[in-house]
Amino acid sequence: DQPRRRPGFHNQPPAFKPTVGKPRETGKAEHLPPLHFARLTLHKITRQGHISLDGNGSNLNCNVIDISKFGALIDVPDAGNASVPASFLLVFTSGRIRSEATCQTRWSDGTRIGVMFMGPVRTYVATETN
Repeated sequence: DQPRRRPGFHNQPPAFKPTVGKPRETGKAEHLPPLHFARLTLHKITRQGHISLDGNGSNLNCNVIDISKFGALIDVPDAGNASVPASFLLVFTSGRIRSEATCQTRWSDGTRIGVMFMGPVRTYVATETN
């Protein structure tokens, strides 16, 4: 009495199960299939915005150059005159749409700063009142 097999699957090789860190008998690392990373989509935009330095209304003007799901590249013309904190609230607008995100500085190069979003980008649409 043999176990029943599903039609079409009897010639399939067993599933590949990589073991990371265990070398083969040859001393070489085991072959692993290539990793497929999700494409990181950068959106080239130029939006005026500001970095909120504290809760008292102190702001540092900036331009958002490009943005992705995980972070943004911002240009801060006055970065030499004021220090940009390690984490801050980034606010940028486009017409009636206002977006804001809590950011963490990942790198800086003169006036350009790369930031990582610490949560979702919140977007608000201003309604017209007459």
